[in-house]
Amino acid sequence: MTFRRLLVRAHRLAILATFIFCIIASAAQAASTEWKPYPFGAPGDYPPVVDACEAGSYIVGFRIRWGAWFDQIGPICGVLNSAGTSWSNPTVSVMRGGDGGGAPKDYTCRTNELIGSIEVAANDELKVYTLHVHCHDLTNPEKIRTIGAPHSSSYPHHQSQPCNPGERAIAINVHYGKHVNAIGLWCGPVKPAGLVVECAAYGLRMSTMVTEAVERTCAFLKGKGGWNNPRDYWQRQCEHDPRVVRFNEPALKQQLDECKAAPATSMKVKVLAGNKVYKQPSGEDTPQNTVCEVRPDDTADLIAKGADRGLDPHWFNVGNISGACGGQAGWIWDNGGELQVPL
Repeated sequence: MTFRRLLVRAHRLAILATFIFCIIASAAQAASTEWKPYPFGAPGDYPPVVDACEAGSYIVGFRIRWGAWFDQIGPICGVLNSAGTSWSNPTVSVMRGGDGGGAPKDYTCRTNELIGSIEVAANDELKVYTLHVHCHDLTNPEKIRTIGAPHSSSYPHHQSQPCNPGERAIAINVHYGKHVNAIGLWCGPVKPAGLVVECAAYGLRMSTMVTEAVERTCAFLKGKGGWNNPRDYWQRQCEHDPRVVRFNEPALKQQLDECKAAPATSMKVKVLAGNKVYKQPSGEDTPQNTVCEVRPDDTADLIAKGADRGLDPHWFNVGNISGACGGQAGWIWDNGGELQVPL
């Protein structure tokens, strides 16, 4: 291979490596926004801290004590309603800095707005002088209102700190001592406080219906509808797009109701070798966990396969067991060739 060909190949590999690096960097940035405190390297008398709002709450403004510069600052957190259209209950849990300057004053967005970005300005002594707070309308993110905290003057040292699309301010990283020396904004995805609770309840309702459908061996679970999913799947789906609740829950309920109304078509399991029936699929071989013992040629109705419940596929839940078990139900471990189970 000639030197020219080696040079061309090396150049192509360098371009590919740069492309991959850019993709990875973009993906990492898309996960959440975290700005290092500005001005960079401005130390405080104390170690820097991150003051964050609780889950379901967002920074809606700042409480500031100031004179010639920022002496003290604390984030004001508001709880987002379940619809994600307004916030309430503004609280300040902590203030960072000294006691200089005048009385603290609150600078907040309107109740239908959240902070989508800030601009930090500092003086030559590396003390924060002012903030430009950009409040984004919750129902129309393109509608932005700017407030100066405490005023709208600009300084040579300044940095814009925007959130990623779909994110709003949740915390600030503060360098401080007798004054406020640096601020960095942290952002996170917008999830209303009530949404998490509502979606958890939705996930439970959906998984309960799925479990019943599995026990009844409903035919619709074998289709391409994607219904046979665990609870956390449904909860995440709801948190991603709450509108799916209106469609998915009634649709699943309708199919389950149709399955329950249909004539029973139980699948029969035949016992090929003696085995024990357990109350719980734990393998605990104790009198408290033992239901009965089956013998060859006994039959039972298949209720559920362990694999469908997230258990070891050797477990089978059966009911109406014939023979000495007298119609009882429980779990049987098939070690291979001990049960004849329909596919």
